[in-house]
Amino acid sequence: MTKALETLGKDWQDVSYGNDCCASISVELHKNNPKKSVLIEMHFPNAETTIIDAEDFSEFWIKAESNHFENEMKEICLECETLEEAIETAQKLESTL
Repeated sequence: MTKALETLGKDWQDVSYGNDCCASISVELHKNNPKKSVLIEMHFPNAETTIIDAEDFSEFWIKAESNHFENEMKEICLECETLEEAIETAQKLESTL
């Protein structure tokens, strides 16, 4: 997680809670404009099989959610096999959203 936080920059934060099943980091884009606000989260692998409701991830899981995707709450979810791929995917999302 440290490598991801260092690479992605100071706006990214460790948002893992003590009772969470997996480690996660996130960044909120456009937080001063609620109509454009986007939350990007990266969940780290913690299981052999992905079961999202149980917070079990077999790969890195990148999720972007916002109120402005098609004028209602929408999500984009992407799976990445390596940390490097996850960082690259998060950077691409951050630069385009």
